[in-house]
Amino acid sequence: MEPWWAATTPQEWIDRLGCKVTVQLKGSQAPIEGFLYSVDPELHHLMILRPAPPAATLDKRVDYRVERVVAFAHAITAVQSQAESTTTTATAYTTTNFQHRKAVVQQLLEKALIPHAEEKGGVIVVMAGVASIDPPYNADSCRSRNEIVLQRLQAILSTLVPAS
Repeated sequence: MEPWWAATTPQEWIDRLGCKVTVQLKGSQAPIEGFLYSVDPELHHLMILRPAPPAATLDKRVDYRVERVVAFAHAITAVQSQAESTTTTATAYTTTNFQHRKAVVQQLLEKALIPHAEEKGGVIVVMAGVASIDPPYNADSCRSRNEIVLQRLQAILSTLVPAS
């Protein structure tokens, strides 16, 4: 029996990235549905992102989270991808969500009297380049070589989004 991935070329998998997919696993009743995020080129494992249940944050806003699901190649029986038009709506929704989160993070930084600026690509540069906050603007996306600054930023951002 031929493996499920043998009928497609690597370019076809690249074209499917970001598309909505349905993955059926061996012995599983319910298929995994979500957006194809990554394909392991050697082992053919799939990483799928799907919406997690929303959780209320400390300031009564709703936090939209994404859960990662890895489907191992040996357990996959079939993969179906839907039309690319669904990807456009998902991307627009994600962009709107990131813009809102970025505005909330900038308000938090202003409230904490931390100087910041926005760079190309939506990166928030903090304290004249000492640290940066990348999308999706949470505690895990903070980058800095200075551990004290990094810990302070992560503490501020963890008040916005509870740790998962």
